Amino acid sequence: MANSLPADLTFTNPRHAVEFDDWPSGSARVKCKFYTEHDAKRGFRVCRQTQDKHGQWCKPKTRTFTTMLAIVDGSDGRTYILEMSRYGFVSIIRSDFFNAYDSVFDTDPRHAELVGLVTSGQDAATLLYPNRGK
Repeated sequence: MANSLPADLTFTNPRHAVEFDDWPSGSARVKCKFYTEHDAKRGFRVCRQTQDKHGQWCKPKTRTFTTMLAIVDGSDGRTYILEMSRYGFVSIIRSDFFNAYDSVFDTDPRHAELVGLVTSGQDAATLLYPNRGK
């Protein structure tokens, strides 16, 4: 299977946290939550946690830190992570964290729209004052 995005895939609903009650995990369907963590020196990263069969939250799976990110819905009904690097390109990450589907650079016509989604998913106070409340 090729690791490419459908040409007509669009993204909506940028946010920093989301929960699912029916997430596939092996042969079971479990609760799952995605959320972002912020570190003043390293930036933002997304975390994914599932519940075990006893209802306890498992250890979170995390991505590496990046400049900004947003959890978005794809028009195909899947969840994606948009990560903006310090170099200005946007990576489109699958919700299973395994691979980046695509890296979109400033020469790509989709770049401005994806940057807009990533920055609209940020809380304005976090962008202006990332250390506030810590």
